[in-house]
Amino acid sequence: HPWITSLMNPRQHAAIPLYDSPLNAGPQDAAAFRAGPWPGDILRECPLDIQGQSGFLTDLLGPRFTAIYFSEAGEVPAALAEAFSDLAARVPFQARVVARQVAAPDGVVLDASGRLFSMYGAQAGSLYLVRPDGHVMARWLEAEPEALVLAIDEALGLEQEACHV
Repeated sequence: HPWITSLMNPRQHAAIPLYDSPLNAGPQDAAAFRAGPWPGDILRECPLDIQGQSGFLTDLLGPRFTAIYFSEAGEVPAALAEAFSDLAARVPFQARVVARQVAAPDGVVLDASGRLFSMYGAQAGSLYLVRPDGHVMARWLEAEPEALVLAIDEALGLEQEACHV
């Protein structure tokens, strides 16, 4: 909000990681990564090509859970696409696909330099789940649709019977 900007000095402000948050999920899965933010970390910024325009990773976020799926050319496995669709239909959720190859389909974010893949220790098939407050909630070196749905359902206190993946 504009009215508060005069009270903030970026040299005296730092985001606070929330490593012990009960909202974090899958610490055993997070340990498989060689780099990148851990569950509880603030999402680290990186420049990207978003629909032909220069942008940044945080431009992909919103007031909802955001899954960031890493792909070579924009492809998403059917089971994961089904989980994305199921979540988007019943909770505040969006999925964003980041690809390395320029020939990615429309709606896919481009990381042509591979910088984001490297910064995040990701490979094709990796998945980061980001909370609405911009903290990493979970990460999987190999995306697991069931684990994604379970992490969000548990964070929201939803009954497990609601999980249809």
